[in-house]
Amino acid sequence: MAKIWMPNPLTTLVCGVIHFLGAFVLYYYFLAPESSSGHIGFLNAYVAKARGMFYELFSFRAVILAGVFGSGTVALYGLIGVLIDQRQFQKLAVWTGMGLFVYSFLMLAGYLANPNYLDAGESHVTMLSLLLKDGKPIYSELDNPDLANTWYGPVLFIVNAAFLLIVPDPILATKLRGIIGLMAGFWLFFHFASKRYGKTLVWIGSAYIILTLFLAFFFAVGNRADSLIIAFSLAAAAGATLGGSRRRMWMAAICMAAAVNCKVTAAAYMFPIGAYIAVTYGWKPALQTTFLAMGLFFVPFLVFSLFPLNHYMAYIMMATDNAFERALLLENIGFSLFLMFPFLWVFVKCRGKGGDVGKDSMVATGITLFALAVVSLTASKEGSGFYHLLAFAPGLALLWIHFTNKLGKELNISIPGGLAGVSWVLGCLLLTLGGNMEFLYGFKLRGGQNPGNEIHQIIQDYPGKRIAMGYGQGNDYSDTRLFYRPLLYKTTRNNPMNAVTMIEFYCSKQPIPQSAIERFGNRTYDLFLIPKEEEPFSNNLFEGLGIAETFGLNYVHLEDRNFFGVWEANFVR
Repeated sequence: MAKIWMPNPLTTLVCGVIHFLGAFVLYYYFLAPESSSGHIGFLNAYVAKARGMFYELFSFRAVILAGVFGSGTVALYGLIGVLIDQRQFQKLAVWTGMGLFVYSFLMLAGYLANPNYLDAGESHVTMLSLLLKDGKPIYSELDNPDLANTWYGPVLFIVNAAFLLIVPDPILATKLRGIIGLMAGFWLFFHFASKRYGKTLVWIGSAYIILTLFLAFFFAVGNRADSLIIAFSLAAAAGATLGGSRRRMWMAAICMAAAVNCKVTAAAYMFPIGAYIAVTYGWKPALQTTFLAMGLFFVPFLVFSLFPLNHYMAYIMMATDNAFERALLLENIGFSLFLMFPFLWVFVKCRGKGGDVGKDSMVATGITLFALAVVSLTASKEGSGFYHLLAFAPGLALLWIHFTNKLGKELNISIPGGLAGVSWVLGCLLLTLGGNMEFLYGFKLRGGQNPGNEIHQIIQDYPGKRIAMGYGQGNDYSDTRLFYRPLLYKTTRNNPMNAVTMIEFYCSKQPIPQSAIERFGNRTYDLFLIPKEEEPFSNNLFEGLGIAETFGLNYVHLEDRNFFGVWEANFVR
């Protein structure tokens, strides 16, 4: 009997990618309207080129369509064969994991190439990190005129300050922190977990983490607490796999404490890792690790006077007083189910096996579901979102690896189960394709004229002046020019008012300190940079405060540059 040709996993994967990209372009050609500008316009620009090529190659359209159809047929045919063969399935999983890592690397490079941040919160964190670098406290009374408080913990700013001491550019320094932190976390996870479970399972587990992070990749690398929490969660999961009880306890506890010290809600992310320690080594080591982590949490507050615990707790109490949003809760529940899907599949397999494996899976699943429910509820406050659940991925991946290893040869991949897994992977990619293009958009911005260069030039043109950055018609979240604020602060050390903190005040119905408003009447600053051709402090964030009126009485328009207008205190003239 003649041997039937069956494509290997790599051929299956390549044909699948070709089919996916071809179908995407054809969809846009036949159905999708012409797109708009902006970050997504970067993707649309390439889609438009592909559509144009398809239009021009009139005589080859049939060949192109046949190629898309043929690649899809080969991919589907090969996929069925892969799902039948366990070894082939493992190869495909490994190749897919490697492809995801390459894709992630390109996005990280694009993020680094972008001269600006992607979010106002990043610039806010950098401002506070620069305060710490200068030896100033980052937590103060709620009536602090700088409005520079935060509910992020000390560890985030300590790590950021370390990078700021090494790299002169504050934007580049803090971006490198996010990228290096994530890469270091993944290396620790893969290195130590592979020693215990082998590379194949850990590759698949790592691919699951990457795919999950794709759903909100910015929070995995951006200059916010979330990225460092994910890095420490990966390191804690790695520490939990170590041999030797003392080494394991100390590494896991230190990383757990560091994660929670970045943001107190991160305690919930440690529950799956704690569950892993409990079902693997027993409840006593799990409790020992937990209590040690709780003690280590307070170390930065006790050792460094720049982190007053009372001010930190006061701000947390204020920031958690936000309104509850039912729509966010439903979104978080949906994301939790999506996040748990691969693990629940293994859980069902374990329940079928019974014995200790079945009992342990019940315990681990119960603890994880409880933690997910808690975070889903706390992340339903105004200003939160499903991205608060991302840091569960390392713990869930570790549990999946552990129970899959326990099942061993009894874990047979059925065709329906394999197709469900493939659908989950494709779902992650499809849901995130547009958003992830935002990172690749950074390559397009590299080397061009940007507000950062203009800020440096203004500082040189007005030596010795107290220069601050204000607001126009847009707020700090919509006007990307304002994300460059740390470049100005690094030189001038002037921080009059931060919209990120103001929004926390508004959401919690806390009045803005009068001392912050009075600065505008006192002409505390010689110059203000306001987004070009916008009325100063005219957005709704400043309504009813009298800031726009006070500013108009005390400052006059001096000149316009490409991105900013320069306003001067009228007593200078």
